[in-house]
Amino acid sequence: MMPRPSECPACGLEVPAGQRYCPRDGTDLTDETTLKTDPLIGRHLGEYVVKDRIGQGGMGIVYEGEQVSIGKRVALKVLRPDVTDQTREVRRLLQEARVVNAIGHRGIVDIFGVGVLPDGRNYLVMEYLQGEPLDAWLLKHGALSAREALPIFEEILVALGAGLLHTPWFAAQVVTVTGAHPNTPDLAIVGAAGMAHHPPLISVDPGLAAARVESLPFIASAQVVRHWPDGVTIHVTERKPVLAMAGPAASWSTLDGYGRTLAVGPGRPVLPVLIVHGPAGPVPPAPVGGTVPAAAGPGLAVARSLPPAFAGQVVSITVAADGTVSLALSSNLVVLLGTVSDLPAKYEDVAAIIAHAPLRGAHTIDVTVPQSPTVGS
Repeated sequence: MMPRPSECPACGLEVPAGQRYCPRDGTDLTDETTLKTDPLIGRHLGEYVVKDRIGQGGMGIVYEGEQVSIGKRVALKVLRPDVTDQTREVRRLLQEARVVNAIGHRGIVDIFGVGVLPDGRNYLVMEYLQGEPLDAWLLKHGALSAREALPIFEEILVALGAGLLHTPWFAAQVVTVTGAHPNTPDLAIVGAAGMAHHPPLISVDPGLAAARVESLPFIASAQVVRHWPDGVTIHVTERKPVLAMAGPAASWSTLDGYGRTLAVGPGRPVLPVLIVHGPAGPVPPAPVGGTVPAAAGPGLAVARSLPPAFAGQVVSITVAADGTVSLALSSNLVVLLGTVSDLPAKYEDVAAIIAHAPLRGAHTIDVTVPQSPTVGS
C-alpha cells in the first residue's frame, strides 16, 4: 500500500508522504507538538476569534469561531493554501456566498460574512450548526430504516430544489413586453423591471417589478407575470399625451390629461398648448414625473373632456388667474368657456355655432352662460 500524504497543520497544504518539512512554510511534520497546533487557533479575524478546527474538505478548512462582541458561535471556512492562488476557486467561494444568501432556505447553511487573512487566503463566516454528520451517526447506529430515512431525504430534496431554482435553468431568460407603448422602449421597461440580467425566476417579485415599471414617465400601469420555468411577461399601459406646455430655456413639456409631465424636449409637441396664469404670473410645467400646480386644474378638466366635434381644432387652452378657461381654435376663433361647470352644454353650443352659424368677421364665441351663447367680433 502506498504511504498516504500528510497535511501541514499550519497552512493545510497536502504534503507528499515521507517529506519532513512543509515546502510552503517550513513546518516540521515530524514534531508531534507542532502537529497538534494550528496557528489560526486563538487568532482574531476581524470581530471573530478562532476557537478550534472542526473539519476540512477539498477546498477549505472549517473552524469553530466566536463573535466576541455578543458571544455568538460561528463557523469559519478558510480556503486551503494550495488553492488560494487559483482565481477560479476564490471566485467559487464568493459565488457560494452569494447563491446561499439568495436562496435563504432553512436547509442550507447561512453565510453572513467574508474576509481575507493576512496571508491572502479568503474565508467565509457561516452559522454554526449543532449536530452530527450523517456518516458519523451511521457508524454509531447503523443503517437507517426507510421510515427514518425518508424525512431526511425529503429535507435534502427540498433544499436542493431551492438551490436549483437559483440556477440559469430557472432564470428569467425569456422576457416579453406586451401592450401599446410607443413612447417607452422595450429595453427601458425590461431594465426598470429588473429583468435585464435575467435574475432567478424565484427571486422575481411581480408586484415590486410592476411598481418599478410604473415609475417610468409614460407608463400608467404595469402587470408582471412569471411563467415557469424561464419566462416573464410585462404588460403595460401608457399614459396618453394630451397637452404641451412651454417651459424655461425654450423647452417644451408633454403632459397627460392629469397634468403629469411625460417628457421635456426642445421641440414643441403637436398638441394643444396649456397656458396657466396664476396670481403671481404664468405657471411653469413640472419636471418629468411631476404634476402641474392645482391652478391648472380647470384647463386639464377641459382637455380631458373636449368633444370630437371640434377637439382637433383646439390650438391652446388658457386658464386665467380667476380660474376661467378660454380656447383658441385653428380658425382664429376664441371660445370663452368661463368656469368648468356645465361643460357638456357649453360644448354643444360651440359645436352648433361652428357647424351652422355664419362666422364671417367673428372672433369670439362666448358660452359662459350655457344655452345662451353670443358671437362677437
